[in-house]
Amino acid sequence: MRLAGKIRGNFIVSPSASVADEERFYRGVEWAIDVRDVEFTVGTGLLGVPPALVRCTPGHDWLVTRRSAERAGFNAIMEAPGHWAAVVSALLISGRESMIVFGPRGKTAPAKRAAQGIARCVDMGVMLPIP
Repeated sequence: MRLAGKIRGNFIVSPSASVADEERFYRGVEWAIDVRDVEFTVGTGLLGVPPALVRCTPGHDWLVTRRSAERAGFNAIMEAPGHWAAVVSALLISGRESMIVFGPRGKTAPAKRAAQGIARCVDMGVMLPIP
């Protein structure tokens, strides 16, 4: 699926009930979603799609792993500006090992706050560069 244009608000997608279902569904898939032409008005997370199957913008979009989140500690993540504690919590609760975070491309106050939160999470090692 290819998305383009402006997406307002944030979302977290989890297309199936179990990690095993997702693994079966995505086995043999070359790519699942392309968001390179999307302008997210605030940062958002994608949960439930293997990060390797997401076409996104390195340097603007980020990988969050269970290990990176646990290493930073939830109290530290809570201090990041914006809604990132909720996004990272969704990953930890889900039982999945990783998710992609899409950075905001807007100039609004919420977009700037989300970008500040991403920068803080990158500094803490919670959000990692896309390989």
